[in-house]
Amino acid sequence: HREYALVKLGESGELDSTHSRHFEFFRSQKWTSRDALNFWAALAWARDHLEDGGLDLALEVADAGYSDQARALKVLLELLDRPAVQGAPRARAMNLAARHTARQGDYVKSRSLADASIAAARKLKDKQLLAHMLAGAGVVYQAGDELDAARRMYDEALPLLRESGNRGLAIEVQNQAAVLATEQGNLAEAREMLTECIAYSRAAGERALTARYLESIANVELEMGDAAAAESHWREALATFRRLSDPFGAIWCVGGLALVAGTHGDFERALRLAAVAERMSREWSLSAWPSRKHHLDAMKGRAEAKLGSRKADDAWQQGVEMNAERALDYSLSGDAGQDKDVDAGPLSKREREVAAMVAGGLTNKQIAGRLFIAERTAEGHVERIRDKLGVRSRTEVATWAIAHGITPRA
Repeated sequence: HREYALVKLGESGELDSTHSRHFEFFRSQKWTSRDALNFWAALAWARDHLEDGGLDLALEVADAGYSDQARALKVLLELLDRPAVQGAPRARAMNLAARHTARQGDYVKSRSLADASIAAARKLKDKQLLAHMLAGAGVVYQAGDELDAARRMYDEALPLLRESGNRGLAIEVQNQAAVLATEQGNLAEAREMLTECIAYSRAAGERALTARYLESIANVELEMGDAAAAESHWREALATFRRLSDPFGAIWCVGGLALVAGTHGDFERALRLAAVAERMSREWSLSAWPSRKHHLDAMKGRAEAKLGSRKADDAWQQGVEMNAERALDYSLSGDAGQDKDVDAGPLSKREREVAAMVAGGLTNKQIAGRLFIAERTAEGHVERIRDKLGVRSRTEVATWAIAHGITPRA
């Protein structure tokens, strides 16, 4: 049917105008996985018919964290060779190409592109553009483990963004700076910055950003010894990344959950999850940052020492052989031994989570802080739990939770 329609449109002389209208429509849209084929088709037409190759649409496609990023990078690099691609669009294309190249582990090329994008923005004397380019370049340098250089870029970008009133991008750069602070061991500073980021994104209803910031704070929490909070936030983020078909975000979360499993001493699960993350990284041509790779390598060493080579290899192979859906289901599942013994009763998933925290002795204020909700909301959760269980005190809630296998994680 498609081929027949194309033939008829060609015979009527309307094929090109139809493609043009198709392109104009999708260049004004935000990327969605559902319309991926339409976006790529519109971009293919633009590359053959427009001087700049449809650069604005290419930037939209490439900037979506859940598009085919290797394919998008190839398009960006091709368009950068076109004479028509100049000025601010060229700077943005170089910066985005730099970030994609860094994700593939080519830090020399990515730094060159990032530096060129900053130079172009300075030449144009566009403060807003310069802030964007500095923020992107900071990610590139951070991925290459050049943390001091990344910090200088974030420190220059943030005042420019605050001056411009671009609160959204300022929060995004604050997230990046917090990730950097985590790597440098400034955990309290990082947690404070990320708590503000999460509050902003939740209030704005930005699910993708919230997931990104939750992934960031989970790393802080694991470093601070709060594995339960880290696990909760990595799972919440992974569920969102899965709905958005965002492989990059999913890979980070699966790797984080592998570290949590290792912290709990469940080394077989840890190795399966680490294998899933590594396989997904290869499939999407993505490279882990040095700090994450170091943590995973250390965990794998502990796992092999505990399990022995044969058992460790078997667990790793089981992760490698999981298909994508099974791998994500497994990543989002809890500890198998604990889940078998859980009787949720009348409680919802969130209420079980709160009940576990009550069993762990947390106050409403502490529960609110861990879940990034208002203290009054936490109080409401506890009230509903008491009503559903027909009990009056927090001690009775804790007793019921433990009796039903709903226990706080270490």
